[in-house]
Amino acid sequence: MDHDAADSPESQLIGGALQKNKEKAKLASPIHYVSKDDVPFLHIHGTKDQLVPFNQSVIFNQKLLKTGCNSTLITVQDGGHGGFKNDKIRTLSQKFFNKHLRGYQTKIHPLTIKE
Repeated sequence: MDHDAADSPESQLIGGALQKNKEKAKLASPIHYVSKDDVPFLHIHGTKDQLVPFNQSVIFNQKLLKTGCNSTLITVQDGGHGGFKNDKIRTLSQKFFNKHLRGYQTKIHPLTIKE
């Protein structure tokens, strides 16, 4: 997918091509709204995602961590856009929700797993 194309989802969101509407694109990007008070984030992203570039999750995760937010990136090596079948992903997701919604004492570490 060409994310810079005038008919890309991002361009449709802001009402025109990204390269011609840089200020609108900036205003639509969540990376510019990160604060230390944000809720915890769990990113699960495939390295071969053809809809959302993998590096966007890497950059967003780094920004959250730099700001002091709780953020964990799970990299799915050779994974696409969702539909992951690896049981570790379900287990890690449950641990994340148990920790942040139920107050369980557990650690979740960033890692790379195979699809």
